[in-house]
Amino acid sequence: MPCLQLGRAFTLDDADYFVFHTPYSKLVRKAVARLAYIDLLRRPSKAASLPDSTRALLELPREATYTDAAFEKEFRERSEELYRDKVLPSTTLPREIGNSYTASIYTALLSLLVNKGDEVVGKRVVFFSYGSGMAASMFSLRVTRSILDVARTDSVLSQLAQRVEATPVEYEAACRRREAVYGQPAFVPHASNEGLAEGVFYLTRVDELHRRSYARVQAVSLAEVESGEKGGEKGREKDPPAMVE
Repeated sequence: MPCLQLGRAFTLDDADYFVFHTPYSKLVRKAVARLAYIDLLRRPSKAASLPDSTRALLELPREATYTDAAFEKEFRERSEELYRDKVLPSTTLPREIGNSYTASIYTALLSLLVNKGDEVVGKRVVFFSYGSGMAASMFSLRVTRSILDVARTDSVLSQLAQRVEATPVEYEAACRRREAVYGQPAFVPHASNEGLAEGVFYLTRVDELHRRSYARVQAVSLAEVESGEKGGEKGREKDPPAMVE
């Protein structure tokens, strides 16, 4: 089917970047290999110059391509440059934080903007999102102005670099602490806020009516650290605002 804007069939050459729904990165990598296959099916003149072994794979019944190991290997290798140049820049956040479900296509977009900055200006970005195989949408946009206001102000990559590794034992202990007070009224959390980033909200208490109050981590000046003014309450507001839900 021809693209109305182009007046001809859309090809992979018409897109500068691709942004995928990314539950996990291996799925995206396989999707790119599939795109390379479909692109060749739609461009017989390009396929004519391929080795006989590759053209034979193009003749496979569509159903066979889903499980054929030689097919997957061939088109994964053939799409390596496509993946590296047009897809990999959008995979940073999904690879680092895992499956964010509906948000994953937008974390992928943010990855592209942070990694490429104004290199994306004037470029066409193709998006593909889907939900459990029941519905899908594909659309594209062209970046028309500088996006440095996003790339410069977003600190997501630096925040990821500041993550603290926890062992499975520590993680399970944290889960048990949460389970012990789940749904309980009138309690004050005892977990430390050490390691929370500046500006992060944290729970300070739950009253007898289940109303939750929060405080916000503040920056601590060098003078405060040296004087020990805040001591064990480093970064904690002394009189947190009553933020109740």
